[in-house]
Amino acid sequence: MTPERSKANHPRLRSLLEQRGLRVTVRRLAVLQALGASRRPLSHGELADELVTTGMDRATVYRNLMVLAEAKLLLRTRMPDGIFRFELLRQGGRAHKLHPYLVCTECGQVRCLPRQAVSVKPGLGDVLEVQLRGRCLACLQG
Repeated sequence: MTPERSKANHPRLRSLLEQRGLRVTVRRLAVLQALGASRRPLSHGELADELVTTGMDRATVYRNLMVLAEAKLLLRTRMPDGIFRFELLRQGGRAHKLHPYLVCTECGQVRCLPRQAVSVKPGLGDVLEVQLRGRCLACLQG
């Protein structure tokens, strides 16, 4: 895909980069597009495996993840396995809400749960993140 075509196909993503004062590049657009299309947070390795077909190497994917996370376009969350997962901060008038995650103890997949899936009682302090460990539906169904 040519840079001109890629930029034209992603006006919202291009606008996000420009709003943060970042240069619009084909690689940044590809990272944002892949994370935006995913229904779950992705690790650097998962994203690099997905983007290898575009000619991006693992180091390039990592550098772009760090730049985009630092610009607050991505949410970077450390999971119990010690691996960071990334997800696109959803825009469009709604601020991205922190939400709980399910980390499957069988397959290792990480899933976003609805915010209302977990209730945290006041008085616990400033809870920034909730991660539940258990088996996902796919593993339960076998």
